[in-house]
This record gives sequence, C-alpha cells and structure tokens, in this order.
Amino acid sequence: MFLVAASVVANAQSFRVGLAGGYNSTWLFNKTVSDAGDELDYASSFGGQIGVHAMYSFKEKLGLSIDILSSTVNQKYSVDGILFPEQIQIKYVPVPVLLKFMGEKGPYFEVGPEFSFRGKVKAAALNGDLEELESDIVDEFYNKSNISAVIGFGVDIKASEQIAITAGLRFAWGVSDVTKEIDGDDEYEPTNTAVGGLHLGVSYIFPSK
Repeated sequence: MFLVAASVVANAQSFRVGLAGGYNSTWLFNKTVSDAGDELDYASSFGGQIGVHAMYSFKEKLGLSIDILSSTVNQKYSVDGILFPEQIQIKYVPVPVLLKFMGEKGPYFEVGPEFSFRGKVKAAALNGDLEELESDIVDEFYNKSNISAVIGFGVDIKASEQIAITAGLRFAWGVSDVTKEIDGDDEYEPTNTAVGGLHLGVSYIFPSK
C-alpha cells in the first residue's frame, strides 16, 4: 500500500493542500418522529464544519480528495407537550474520500464515501438548556461512527498559478444508524443523518515536476 501511494504521488499531475469548510442544513431522520404528527416534528437546523483538505490529481480532469473536518450535526424539534428533547447536537469528525471529476474551465463533480467519528453528544430537555450527555448514556444509545454517501458539485477558481479557491454544494446521506438498537425495544427505528449545504475551500497547488 505504501509503494502504491508513493507511486501515485510521484506520477500525480498536481497535489494541493489547504483549508475547507462549510455551512449546512442538518437533519436526524427517524421514522418515529416522521410518523408522530403534530405532537412532534422536525424544525430547521443548521451546523458548520471546518478542517483541512488535500487532493491528488492523477490526470488533468481526475483527482482524489480527502478532507478531515470538525462538524456539528444539529436537529431541533417542534414539541407539543410530550417528553422529548427539543434539540440534539452531535459532534463528528467527518473524513470524506471523494473522486473528483474536473472540467476544463473549473466546474467539478465529486462522489464517494464519508467516514465520520463521533465526539460529544448534547441534548436539550423540554424547555431546558443544551447540555452534554453522560458518557454512559452516549455509549449506550449512540454509535461511535457513521458512514455517509456524498455527492457534490461546484467550481474551482484559480486565483494564481499556486492558489485555488473552491465554491460548491455538497450533500451527505447517512447510510448507517446513528443510534443503537436496545434489546427488547420492539418499536426501535434507526436514525440517519442528512447534511447538505455550501462548501468552500482554499488550496495551495504544489508545482508539478
């Protein structure tokens, strides 16, 4: 694997590193909430992310990008008199590994998996403040990782020969369950993340050999 990676780097058309981030609409979809009617419903929720970015361009129009980000997935709820958190907040470290197809004048399309590692989980009880959950509650009810399918599109703008600015839209749908099924809970339904919004980046392009 090391030799393959070294060969890829040596033969790459270009290599870039930089900063990446975004602002997203975030959702935690669960069938129990969706079927609850007026007593319990989703409310618009938003979260940001920021981190580092790297990309190898194997060919002029094809590359592999990897981000390491710090991200927040929020879900607010409209609650009508039932015992349910008004808001859930999950901290993740998402690592999207995306194949990137690039056009001649800057447009791009990207697709691939995203592997997220869970951090802190917070919740706000009915009419309460957002507080960090106890570690045993988090470990019992929330999985430590999440896998998503990602697609995105946008444009790469070269500010100079070595500086590129990226602006686009990126969407990620969780294909694994955020929570854990508890033994004996016959009404359990899985929870899936959905994140989508503006994606921005600035990169330094190393001169090709």
